[in-house]
Parts: sequence; structure tokens; C-alpha cells
Amino acid sequence: MKVIFLWMLVPILGLMTGCAFLPRDAGIGEVATLVEERTGEPLYWPGVSLDEEVLALRVQELLEQPLSAVGATRLALLNNPSLHAQLEDLGIARADLVRAGLLRNPVLSATVLFPEGGGRTQLEFSLVQEFLHVVQLPLKRRVATKNFEQVKLRTADAALTLAAETREAFYQAQGSLWLREIHGLIEEVAEAAADVAERLHRAGNITDLALAREMERYQQARLAHMQARTRQALDQEKLAVLLGVTQSESLRIAPRLPALPPAEIDEIDLEERALAQRLDLAVMRLEREVRAEALRGTRFSAMQPDLGLGAEVERESDGTWLAGPKVRMNLPIFDAGGSAVAAQQGWWRQALRQEAALEAQIRSDVRQAWLALQQARAEVEHYRQILLPLHDQILEESQLHYNAMQLGVFDLLEAKQRQLEIGSRHVNARRDYWLAHSRLTWVVGGLLPEPVSPEIDEDLEGLFGTEEVPATEPEMVPDSHQEHDH
Repeated sequence: MKVIFLWMLVPILGLMTGCAFLPRDAGIGEVATLVEERTGEPLYWPGVSLDEEVLALRVQELLEQPLSAVGATRLALLNNPSLHAQLEDLGIARADLVRAGLLRNPVLSATVLFPEGGGRTQLEFSLVQEFLHVVQLPLKRRVATKNFEQVKLRTADAALTLAAETREAFYQAQGSLWLREIHGLIEEVAEAAADVAERLHRAGNITDLALAREMERYQQARLAHMQARTRQALDQEKLAVLLGVTQSESLRIAPRLPALPPAEIDEIDLEERALAQRLDLAVMRLEREVRAEALRGTRFSAMQPDLGLGAEVERESDGTWLAGPKVRMNLPIFDAGGSAVAAQQGWWRQALRQEAALEAQIRSDVRQAWLALQQARAEVEHYRQILLPLHDQILEESQLHYNAMQLGVFDLLEAKQRQLEIGSRHVNARRDYWLAHSRLTWVVGGLLPEPVSPEIDEDLEGLFGTEEVPATEPEMVPDSHQEHDH
């Protein structure tokens, strides 16, 4: 009877030890640390790691300021509803971890037998606990722990992906905002040229063909401006979804893309950094370990029958009570477990090869992203150092030649329009640089080693952000009687 009593204590001891390895915060602390190390921004689980009212106040504070890329990333991590749903996986995974630490319930059975012809009934009671499950409990806990680690890494990786998507959407929206402003200036210049052309045409100083050409330029500029406005609205809407904001019009975006960092990013060690930081690769490595543990467990199960141990108490028809141990086991006659082992071996090899494939893909992604970043930087520098100064010079010389009556007003306005068009291409190139920068940050899996850049390029800011519209300047839009041929 003592043996039976001790056997009955096993489930209780298993239950007591099964709760000892459970994380109290469902792993949100570790997830937040991973995200902050790679983005520089905190991550909170609404209602768990941060009160929802406090979170709402922080969101409101961010929305009241003009957004930068950093502010947008912080806002998305605070307010994106899809990420909040993903965080709930931590609680679900913790519940699964609790269940993995528990023993299966023992099986109680009772039998009542009625003797023929009457008399005292015969009673049988038995209590059986599966032995194999008890033996494999430590292995199941290890697998469950690794699965829980995978959920934490996937959750952190989802936050990093959101941060990368937010940065890209922000740079798209910020670039679109700037381009919309430039296309507005181009339209005003073209409108001024069309207005001068109409006045000259009415005076009989230009032909129908010349008038039609100026009107066509103006309408093209109007169309481009309209397309720029629509693109900016669409980009801002996409950004609002990522930020968890219902009204995209309420977003205040800093109007200028940041200048480029003063130094190029060194390619050395970027691939190794990515292999060490990428959380999707860490998930894949854990998957390989989980498959290895599952393979060991399956091999052990194949060698051991499904054994159950317990006790049975029986009352005979004459009133005598009998008690003793009970053993229940299946016989591996038709299924010796070989197919299950073969399947686990296949899954383990599959995980191993998927890990190698992902490593190769990450290395290639890093090299491609770095090359794209270098090309984008070269284009920005080409505009900044060569094309923009050239067009500044062309506009200045055109003004001098116009003042000397060697150029017509349309030539001068065309020079200004070309300068603005080159400026818009420069903005496109700068936006592409920051998109490439965001892409490289994502494929490396964390912050890039580079100095912080200033927020505003004063040269470009002066070129497009503060100057008056050229067509409104008196010296550039003379009256029709001042027009002269050249």
C-alpha cells in the first residue's frame, strides 16, 4: 500500500515543479529589450506593461508634434493595433507553457458486476497514470520552453518589421509632401509663363504655335501637381494605418527629408552583424533545436511501450477486498514507431536546410541593400554637387542675359522651371536614399553604425522651402511691352 501511495504522489509533485519555470510577465520584458536594442524605441504591452490611459496620453503627445522618422516609429510601436494583437501571442504561449509542465490526469475506472442468481455485487476500482508521459515530462518542458522562446522572438521580429515598414512609409510620405510643394511652384511658374504668353498673343507679338506650346507646358505642370497631391494623400494614408491613426489628415509631418549622414556606412562586418541580430534567423535556429528534441522524444517513445502504472481495488462477491498494482501497456505489433521517427528526421533535416537557406538569403540581402544605399548616396551627391549648382548658374546667367535683353522672358521662366524640376529629382534621390537606408537597417536586424546627421540641408531648404515663387518676382515677369526678341 505504501508503494501505491507514493505512486499517487507523483502527479502532485509534478504539478508543483511544473510551475517553477514560468515567466511572470509572459516574456514582454525580454521582447521589449530586444526591440529597444534594435530600434532605440521602447515597446509596451497595453494593459500589461503600461496602463492604457498612460499610453493614450503618450500617443496624443506624439501626434501634437511634427513627426520625424524616429517619432513615427515610436508612435507605431505604441499605437499599432495589429502589433497589439500580436503581443497577445505572449499570453497564449505562456498558457501553453503552463500546460506543458503539467502531468496528464490519471485514469480512474470502476466496474460493478452483478452475480447471477442474486447476492452481493462485485466491485472493481482502478487508478492508472501513464508512465511514459511522466518520463518524458522534462523533454516536453524543454520543447515547450523553446516554443515559448520562438513566440517571443517572433513577436519582437513583428515589432521590428513594423518599425521598418513605418520608416519606409514615413520617408515616402515626407518625400511626397516635399514634391507636392515643388510641383506647386512649377505650376505657378508655368502659369505665369502662360499668362505672359496670352498677353503677348493678344498684342500680336507671338504666334498661335508659341501660345499653344506655353499652354501645353502649363497644363502638363497642372497635371503633375495634381498627381503629386494625390500621391502625397495616398502615402499619408498608408502611414496613418501603420501609426494606428484613423484620420490621416490629422498627421503633422516634418516637411523636409533629412540630409545624408556625413560618412558612408562601412560594409565590413555587416553580414556577420545581420547573422547575429536577425530574429527570424534566431527563430529558425530554435526551430531546428525543437525538431532535434522532438526526434529524441519520438525515438524514445518508439523504444518504450505506452506504459501505464496504477493500482486496483476489488471487492469479491463474498465481501473480500483485494488490492494491488496495475500495469497497462500497448504492444508494438503493428506500429513500432519507425514511420514517426522517419517523419521527425525529415522535419529536422528540413529545419536544418531552411536555416542554411535563410543565412544565405540574409547575406545576399545585406550585400544588395548596401549596394543600393551606395548608389542612392552617389545620386544624391551628384545632384547636390554638380547638377543643382549648374542649374543655379544657368538661372543666374539667364537672369543676367534677360536683363541685358539677350534672352526672352520665356527662356528665363523655362530656366527656373528646369531648376525646380532638377530639385524635384534631387528630392526623389534623397527619398530613395532613406528608403535604401531603412531597407539596410531592416536586413541587418538593428541600428546601423553611423553618426547622427543634421535634420535639414540648408542649401536645399533655401532652394525650395523659403524662396518666393519666381513668377511673382517683378524682375522675372515683365509686362508684355518689355518683351523682346533675341
